[in-house]
Amino acid sequence: MFSILGQNVTVDLVIPLKERLNLSSLRLSLVDGSGRVLQDATLNTNSLDATFVPIPLPFKFQLSGSTAAKQSFQRISRSFIKAKNVMLRLQTGLGYRTLECGTSLRMFFVFYYNGAKGEVFDVAVNSSLVIKTDNNSTKRAIEIQYKKTVQNTMKRKQVFFSVSLKTPRDVSSILNEWETLQVTVKKTPVGSDADVTSFLEHFKVTCSP
Repeated sequence: MFSILGQNVTVDLVIPLKERLNLSSLRLSLVDGSGRVLQDATLNTNSLDATFVPIPLPFKFQLSGSTAAKQSFQRISRSFIKAKNVMLRLQTGLGYRTLECGTSLRMFFVFYYNGAKGEVFDVAVNSSLVIKTDNNSTKRAIEIQYKKTVQNTMKRKQVFFSVSLKTPRDVSSILNEWETLQVTVKKTPVGSDADVTSFLEHFKVTCSP
């Protein structure tokens, strides 16, 4: 879920067999690990969407209310959500799953934040596949190019940047291996882990005939 500290978030509820519920009784809350209510969301029971401002603590969603037969119920989401000051997203919805020998791939990113215009952010890219060089040291198997720092110059609190991957023509030593790519963006300076966000993707190295 896309969740930035200090900014309104809207979530849509998907409720199977909702006709069995008394929709007007529904309540959506943010709760901690023990089920203690931390904050109530504003729930529109007609459209089944809710708005809230994220809290600086890990939370789960709790949906409570009654059924059409007047039986009380309560459901809590499985995973914790932790809102951040920065949030990184791949711009396109295309799934990159392979790195073809002798070709380049460019990935376009956008990240959102809740700070001021002109803030500077550090970008780091780590990859898992390495190969040995002639002097018996190692280097990245895939060539990676990106800007190490980026800055917002727009009124909107968004920053765009790209990461380019270039696969060597000779991939005999890494053919069919998996490359794990992690892109990390953090505010400068970092105040907490809420100022750091990352994106992880896995690629298989291939070489078509």
